[in-house]
Amino acid sequence: MLQQYPEIMSNSGPPVSFMVEKNSVTPYSELIAQTKPQKSFWGKVTPAPVTFSLYSTNSEITTNALDGEVVIGTVNIPPNSPILTVDHLVEGWSEAYVLGDAEINLDQKPKGKRLGTLSVSSAWMKMSMIVEENIESDKCDTIRKRLNN
Repeated sequence: MLQQYPEIMSNSGPPVSFMVEKNSVTPYSELIAQTKPQKSFWGKVTPAPVTFSLYSTNSEITTNALDGEVVIGTVNIPPNSPILTVDHLVEGWSEAYVLGDAEINLDQKPKGKRLGTLSVSSAWMKMSMIVEENIESDKCDTIRKRLNN
């Protein structure tokens, strides 16, 4: 679980990152990438215990900023803001974060199948997370166009 949250997001100053209610932001956002289940050597699908999904907001969203389950204020999330959701399938919890300070990296192999990997890093999260791997080149182009808007 991430540790820091702003008191209230302002429209001025540096971008901030904070926790939000997942159901209040994902219906108004576009899914960009998501952790895929792993396939074993025999082709059996094994779901990942933790699934990451990266969204981009379609319009301005007004919702609550959270500190765990405690509401710490109402925030306006601008259009095209990155939202990272984390679903822990084993423990059954789900969280969502607006990552104002996010660095989104789409690395694509220069030769061969040109598969890509999308990762998100943030000074606020203090780590980098791989959201999706083995992304086909057509989808990499689509993701690149969406991120550049």
